[in-house]
Amino acid sequence: MLIALLLLLMCAVVGAVVLTAATASTGRLAGLKSGEKEYYAVSSAVRLLQEEIQGEKYSRYSISSMSGSILESGYYEQPQGDMKNFLKKAADYVYDARGSSGTYRGEWKIRVPDSSIEEVTAVMTMNASYDITITVSSGDVICTLKIPAVIMTGGGTTGEEILINGDRGIRHTLTLIWTKGEITKS
Repeated sequence: MLIALLLLLMCAVVGAVVLTAATASTGRLAGLKSGEKEYYAVSSAVRLLQEEIQGEKYSRYSISSMSGSILESGYYEQPQGDMKNFLKKAADYVYDARGSSGTYRGEWKIRVPDSSIEEVTAVMTMNASYDITITVSSGDVICTLKIPAVIMTGGGTTGEEILINGDRGIRHTLTLIWTKGEITKS
């Protein structure tokens, strides 16, 4: 009888150890799944942004009088994709700030239908060279997308002298296209 009780006690101890280990593993797996969801949400968002911006074009001109006042301005081409409003707003800001610290910064939230994932946030900056950096994050997961701009003509620094409404003016033209870019994960 004593041997049977000892054997029962050993089985209970082994069972308790196995149950404790299983419970701890389940907790780790639940945390891992949440982290994986955040990673996939962020990496999907950053790839989507890359696809939306790649190949977008922006072409703008302004005509200024010899004294420097703007006589006319307009667009030859504007971004067309889903990111068109952000790109146009940022590029306009940098274009209008020529010569000064024309760095644009914008932030937005990306809705994720899964309530177990923290909110996905994107922060975009565009520097004076029109290069874009977008940092997308959720929880501890961060991905950065860097998209360089290729300035195709004019560069906005020198202009062509023209006549407008009988006055001499200078037309400054900027035409650029955003290339594919590079994604890095932190």
